Amino acid sequence: YNVIITVWAGTTDTTYEPIPDICQDSMTLYFVASIDPEAYWIDSYAYRNNHMAVDPPTIGVATFDAVDELGYPYDPSGLPTYGEADFLTTKPIDLSNTTDSVYLSFFYEPQGLGDSPEGEDSLVLEFWAPDSAKWFWRWSAVGTMLDSFHYVHLPIVEPQYLDTAFKFRFKNYATQSGMLDHWHVDYVFLDDLRFYDDTIMQDFAFQYPSRGLIEEYTSMPWKHFKWNPASYMKTVDSVMAYNGSNDPKFIGPGRLTIDYQGAVQGDFPYTVTTPNVNGFSEFDMVYEVNSAPNNFVFNDALHDTCATFIVTEALSTTTLPELLTENDTIRYQQDFMNYYAYDDGTAEQGYGIAVAGGMVAYQFEVAQQDTLGHILMHWAPAAPLGSQETFWLTVWDDNNGQPGNVIHQSDDLPYHKPTYVDGPNGFGAYFFDNDDKPIVNGTYYIGWVQQDDDIINIGFDRNTNRQDRIFFNAGTGWINTSFEGALMMRPVF
Repeated sequence: YNVIITVWAGTTDTTYEPIPDICQDSMTLYFVASIDPEAYWIDSYAYRNNHMAVDPPTIGVATFDAVDELGYPYDPSGLPTYGEADFLTTKPIDLSNTTDSVYLSFFYEPQGLGDSPEGEDSLVLEFWAPDSAKWFWRWSAVGTMLDSFHYVHLPIVEPQYLDTAFKFRFKNYATQSGMLDHWHVDYVFLDDLRFYDDTIMQDFAFQYPSRGLIEEYTSMPWKHFKWNPASYMKTVDSVMAYNGSNDPKFIGPGRLTIDYQGAVQGDFPYTVTTPNVNGFSEFDMVYEVNSAPNNFVFNDALHDTCATFIVTEALSTTTLPELLTENDTIRYQQDFMNYYAYDDGTAEQGYGIAVAGGMVAYQFEVAQQDTLGHILMHWAPAAPLGSQETFWLTVWDDNNGQPGNVIHQSDDLPYHKPTYVDGPNGFGAYFFDNDDKPIVNGTYYIGWVQQDDDIINIGFDRNTNRQDRIFFNAGTGWINTSFEGALMMRPVF
């Protein structure tokens, strides 16, 4: 709605004028059906996400690094400043009537898909003592390279904590200049009536979100999808899950459902390939969508310009106990708007080259001729911020699987600069002139030619491997990148 508020003397009314039925910009959301996290935590400096950890026990972690809740370095100067970075603090918790068997447990992992914390870096747990109004150290881990998730199990027996306003918090020490020194925390569990060897979660849960039901992309223009819907669909959707019990568990009924504006479009059962899952082991939930006899395709007659489908995937076990059932269901939006995306919307790292005149190009394909409107780019903030570095926005045609001739390049003066958008993983828009928009057909490339030798880091999604589509040229010709991942750069039509 357009909200119209009258402000002159003698009027107090507010009116709401409906906007025509158009699709607004949107985002893909992955979530589990769970209680609002703000019911427990009072700050949001740590980054809650589903993509940055490696083999988490359940979907969703809190990630600690050296950027704040808006995605900016704690020290943007570029100096090697070291100190406290992210915090994750609970609301006050009443422990005054608990027994002496209160335990706090959690899992943690260094690095994950991000940057490894060095030996001087650390992850710290502190307890709040209400009477003395002070934080006290309780546990910490020093930095190391990627390792598996570790389990921590701590009793709370000191009288100073068994109070009506107990709190605890995680924090990390890091080099404060960007997406560095990563730690990931999962499955924080505080309760009484626990005991020393109560260390098994007995949980059966998804580990990661689905990659979506489109084969090549996480999103694509609805009008382009309508050219040949069946050719873009996945045949099956496979989602990784984990049995967090020490005993085997039988997989119960699981389903994938697809909803459009409240109406069910499809309903597909889990294909049983591994009915009995060993303890502490991963398994795949496989849903056959666009394969016989289902042959499901998103209905291209529902809307003419855009569409959003809600996809729900569920698993279950017939073997009890199971500690938490909320993470047995995941939902996401399958968006069809006006852009193509390979990435999942989360930058685990940054990608760039340190060469004056260097070029980065990203390969895409379009089945019919169309006109590019602009390019969406997520620049990964790292100090010193590259907002003063300039580049030419460039579009190339194809030359036998590599960038060829320049179709379009921004003005002679390199006026484009990295635009940092508030919030983690925000995209800035780079528009082509209305009278000079590039027309593409078949295989083409989008990217930039930079003026200086300072790196300007485009967001790099480590969960999606489109390595074969990423090229760079440092002055000696085009080379396919050696790094596995996807650039967070999206062509908009």
